Amino acid sequence: MWKVRTNFVRMALSLTLLGLSSRPQPCSPASQVMSSANLALRTHPIELWKSADWQRMWLSVWNQGWTSLAVVPAGPGGPPDFALTIAVTLARVGISHLRVPIQVADGTQVQLSHIMAFMDEVRSQQNRGELILIALPPVQESPASAPVAQAADNALLAVLLGAMSARDGKETIAAVGKERFIGSIAFNEPPPAPR
Repeated sequence: MWKVRTNFVRMALSLTLLGLSSRPQPCSPASQVMSSANLALRTHPIELWKSADWQRMWLSVWNQGWTSLAVVPAGPGGPPDFALTIAVTLARVGISHLRVPIQVADGTQVQLSHIMAFMDEVRSQQNRGELILIALPPVQESPASAPVAQAADNALLAVLLGAMSARDGKETIAAVGKERFIGSIAFNEPPPAPR
């Protein structure tokens, strides 16, 4: 799934290095010649939430029966928006499946002094019957991550292969509690941010 994007990025970079434009150029209807650079470019953003892989992932996660789900990186090494991107993409898939609102709470910057207010807001939305995905930073980087993940119904471990260590993953599972996790999701490279 992600290899296609990697190859696209390499192809676009190669075209740029060769001196060809990496941006699509508008063509007039009379134009009969198309640049090879234009053929290699994707002019529409990738809509991950429409992909079969993300839809299968959503169905697996949804079948676990939760109203709040924390998305927790296995450890440091991913981009700052790693968990948030996963949560937003899962929410988009879920909205298209269930046809109900699914909230995303960005807990990636929540400080220890604000945990209670943050969790009160999450509980308030749950009490109104809303589903909520909570994006968190790695537990190694934020003392707020483990308590917030423990307060959610369940957690999903997000792993960026080659960037996060198994030791950090075990530490994360121990800090949150093995019983809280419904599963994990592994990526070869970070998913692109939703548009």
